[in-house]
Amino acid sequence: MKENAYIPNYPFAVVNWTNEEGARFPKSTMGSSLWAENVTEESIMNLQSVTDQEPVTVAQELERIGYNGTTLASYKTNPLGAHFELHIEQGPILEKENKKIGIVTGAQAYDWFKVTVLGNSSHTGTTPLNTRSDALFAVSQMIVKCNEVGNKHNGLVSVGIVNVEPAVVNVIPNKVSFVYDARHESDETLAKIHLELEQEFKKIADSAKGDFSSKPLKVEIEHLFNSKAVNFHEKCISHIKNASVDLYGENNVREIMSGAGHDSCSTSSRCPTSMIFIPSRDGISHSPEEYSSPELIDNGLNVLLNAVLSYDQSRQN
Repeated sequence: MKENAYIPNYPFAVVNWTNEEGARFPKSTMGSSLWAENVTEESIMNLQSVTDQEPVTVAQELERIGYNGTTLASYKTNPLGAHFELHIEQGPILEKENKKIGIVTGAQAYDWFKVTVLGNSSHTGTTPLNTRSDALFAVSQMIVKCNEVGNKHNGLVSVGIVNVEPAVVNVIPNKVSFVYDARHESDETLAKIHLELEQEFKKIADSAKGDFSSKPLKVEIEHLFNSKAVNFHEKCISHIKNASVDLYGENNVREIMSGAGHDSCSTSSRCPTSMIFIPSRDGISHSPEEYSSPELIDNGLNVLLNAVLSYDQSRQN
């Protein structure tokens, strides 16, 4: 813009939100959720890591790396007139249909739940199968049930974290926890999925304990995170669509619903928001194989630039 002496009607800002994925600290879109005041600062600062052997809090790590600043992360003190986000699709649809650009109209709802199953440790060689309180055996059935229930409701339920204690080869696990990620376009159906899983988990726990067990299996469920289904701002979508069609033609673009959560899901609660997708090779994401070519990235950047410029011009009017 400087090279072309372009002066926008309003300032442009580039934002790198903290911890969108929620991988180490179990709160997806952490920074943007705090900015939108959808969560409290206290709840974020006290979040404990799930990948460290000795858990640490967000506050402790910010202090350690020198990033515990004084500027408030709030839409009130740092407001945005609109939010446009460029992202890889993280799925196979655009590449399969040979589309250059995905015009994102919204994002499906998703929930994260931590499930802990408590059983009884004993020796694997001296404890008959029908007398065991095997927490891992129960959890293995629960994970299968996650897939079945998700498929039944045309949704997605996945497990990416499993912790086993005491994790000794000849000891039956007495404590096993896992986190499941459930997604659906409908908030109501997502709630049904969790309710059904909760009932199925109880059935599994009741049936997986040994007949003569002195310690029945116990199931504890903790709700870690929820992101409601989101419909992005029609005006923002329109500017992205116009920019995409102008640059690449109507046959090379398509509207698409995001299967993943993004920072735009948080910002959309406080300002007009939409997103641009570019294809992911083989639909792979969250993997070392994740790749989008420089040409595809450039395509997305051109759409982003044109959409932001046209939106800025529309605000003048």
